[in-house]
Amino acid sequence: MITVSIIALLAVSLLLAFMLKRTVSNPLRRLDNFARLLGNGDLDSTINLSRKDEMGRLAETLDTMRENLKNSLNQILSQKDELEQHKNHLEAMVEERTLDLSRTNTKLQKEVEERIAAQHEREKVIKMLEKTQEKLTQLSFQDELTGVANRRRFDYVLESEWRRAGREKQPSNLIAERLSK
Repeated sequence: MITVSIIALLAVSLLLAFMLKRTVSNPLRRLDNFARLLGNGDLDSTINLSRKDEMGRLAETLDTMRENLKNSLNQILSQKDELEQHKNHLEAMVEERTLDLSRTNTKLQKEVEERIAAQHEREKVIKMLEKTQEKLTQLSFQDELTGVANRRRFDYVLESEWRRAGREKQPSNLIAERLSK
């Protein structure tokens, strides 16, 4: 009887081990393998574990997570492509704007150089005019034939001395030396 009990107990233990392996260990192993595949980035694998207990809910949850990850990854890849297109468009716009600015800069540099050259030319003309004016003033104060100071020089010196005397509150003397200046 003890032997039969031991054999029955052994048979029940084997049966329980077989059932435990079939209902718990194998599904856990499949869930573990599936989780490892997901962890390694394999979003195309699926787990077919049709059960109504905790193992089945866990399998459904993992499969839902896989789908959500796959959809999120597809969205990210789509957004990445859109961003790449925007980046390329912006780079093209920057290149075009840079080219426009370069052309404008060249045009402005040329205009500045032309204005500087024109300014130098005006300065030369002004210096020539000043020298000519000075020469004309000197010529207008001298007699052309004798080179002696003329009446215009006399009037100019007289007026200048008169104003100086008024400023300094001094009497005015007309000296021949002042006329020759």
